[in-house]
Amino acid sequence: MFTEAINWQLRQNAAAVPAPAVQADLTVTVADLAMDLGKSLFSELKLLEPCGLGNPVPRLLIRNCWFINARHQNIQDVRGNKIRYIKTLFTLRDDTTESGFPGFGGSTIKRICRRDAVMLWWN
Repeated sequence: MFTEAINWQLRQNAAAVPAPAVQADLTVTVADLAMDLGKSLFSELKLLEPCGLGNPVPRLLIRNCWFINARHQNIQDVRGNKIRYIKTLFTLRDDTTESGFPGFGGSTIKRICRRDAVMLWWN
């Protein structure tokens, strides 16, 4: 009964709860990434390394974007045995470019997705 009351109260106040703020170091477009496959942008970001305790990893924010051709696949080792790791491939698009930007998901790139923005960072 207590749980039901709390859930009811949360549903009543759901509209009043603001979306969490996204803090990013740089706002970019997919066109910024697609230009020379992002080499110039990522080489500039590489100058900020090493990242660690006193120097956090830069966070890029891409607004009003979407994923197309997203797919997951189990990868295999050289012997053909499946590895317990899922590789995610996708193309990131927005209104700034026709081509999109090829992306992947795994342990090196992390992403937070919301309705209106994607934030990317890597380890």
